[in-house]
Amino acid sequence: MPASEAVCSSPGERSGARRARAHSAARAGRGRRRGIVLLASLAGFLAAAAPSWAGRDAGAWTAQLQGAVAELRAGRWAEGRALAQGGLDDLARYLAPGKTAGSAVAMFVMARAVGSAGLGEESAAVWDWQLAQQLDPRLERWDLEEFGSAGRLLGGHRLRDGARAEPELPGCGELPGATPPEKLRAGQPRVPEGARRLRQPARVEIEVAIGADGAVSWPRIRRAGPLETVTLAVADAMRDWRFAPARRDGEPVACDYLLTFDLRFGR
Repeated sequence: MPASEAVCSSPGERSGARRARAHSAARAGRGRRRGIVLLASLAGFLAAAAPSWAGRDAGAWTAQLQGAVAELRAGRWAEGRALAQGGLDDLARYLAPGKTAGSAVAMFVMARAVGSAGLGEESAAVWDWQLAQQLDPRLERWDLEEFGSAGRLLGGHRLRDGARAEPELPGCGELPGATPPEKLRAGQPRVPEGARRLRQPARVEIEVAIGADGAVSWPRIRRAGPLETVTLAVADAMRDWRFAPARRDGEPVACDYLLTFDLRFGR
């Protein structure tokens, strides 16, 4: 019979463990309450804007987001992400000039990030989570522990006043003696249907880090589009861009790169 070792704890240790569990439960509760408040504020915004949504029942977006969050809390990552993407697709069709929905777009992007994290797609998850926090900085305070391992992964990538925790990289044009990165794959953004009524061209600027492997990460919105869905369309296209990295003395080096998109609208 295999030997076993009994481990005894003192009353003080047991008390400390109970306090730690209570603290963890309280923190999770605060995160859920903040999430409920954000969902409620989103519902209020959409309800107030309902007459302007071209016949679309704005309450359906709130229900769709609530459904996505419920699926994610239950660990059904693919289902939650699919609901989040459906909400974003709807917003792209119906969000028109003169209306803003930064919170709605941001929360659907956050839900998409949690789904990707749960499915093990870390780079896509972190990209979306960093975008969501810039679209609505209140999301940075959401305690993601309620989403388990997926939330913990994203929790390590919170922004502080729109800045990442690690030091900034040098600009790709600021590396002495280096050759600049070159595009290898660069898909173009799809103009959201609701933005086609815009009369004037628009410029969107997003700065990214180009790694030594040529992949892009850490999107920073330097100049937003006229609609949040336009900014997101550009960021979604950029996420899959690939570069031959900058090189110095023959070695690949990471650097920050500002990408500018000039978009024209209309039918």
